[in-house]
Amino acid sequence: MAMIQAIDEEVCLETRVALPAHFVMKISKHCILNCESQVFTAGGYNWKLKIYPDGLDGCHNSDYLSVLLSMVETSTSSADFEVNVMCSILLYNQNSDYYVY
Repeated sequence: MAMIQAIDEEVCLETRVALPAHFVMKISKHCILNCESQVFTAGGYNWKLKIYPDGLDGCHNSDYLSVLLSMVETSTSSADFEVNVMCSILLYNQNSDYYVY
């Protein structure tokens, strides 16, 4: 659970109890079509990354890469089940030696 504390009119400090989770996946050049990561656990839920090398719209545009975080089935979920997630995905370009957020 996150807690937000106002420091002043312009600055807020957000803290949380849950530890951050990290998952690393190497995307090979053989990932020509859609790829999925193995299942990993974060925040008590199972997740996987879905990768679309030519973008999500299916236009086969090599200028785009779509990466989605997808929750894997939960047996306890109901119709009004909701999970709030803060997610940052960083992509590392090994040819240029920089990260893209």
